[in-house]
Amino acid sequence: GTVDMTKVTKGKRGGRIVPAEPIDPEGKYVHFIEIRARRNLEGVPFVPSMTGEDRKRVEKAVAESLVAAGEGQYFALQGSTTWEATPNGMSDEDAASLQTDELLLPKPSSPEALASSLDADWPHGRGIYKGDLGTVAWINHDEHLVL
Repeated sequence: GTVDMTKVTKGKRGGRIVPAEPIDPEGKYVHFIEIRARRNLEGVPFVPSMTGEDRKRVEKAVAESLVAAGEGQYFALQGSTTWEATPNGMSDEDAASLQTDELLLPKPSSPEALASSLDADWPHGRGIYKGDLGTVAWINHDEHLVL
């Protein structure tokens, strides 16, 4: 399927707005679409410069907002002591399920990530929000929030 370019309009910020018609109505070509958004909160240092308290504050603000706004669950990383609902992080079963779905946050291991301190205080203040409608958010991995 192709998009009828005569129906594509220009958005307020210069982007394109594509009509809500199915891209591939027969399901012959498109099997998966992923859109990522990365955000950092105002007034908080970027992840490599965060203190443990900064990480805990971002985790609390973002996870509580996501849980309140949707139908989903927040999973603090195993071993994390910063999320009061699960003082030692997610269960082994939840970790296995998220790993199977390829959603579990990987511990930074590249020389670049380690040199920039992305692994500081690992795993505290980090986790995954998984919504019932397929929304997934990583908190405090390499950005404050990755949707």
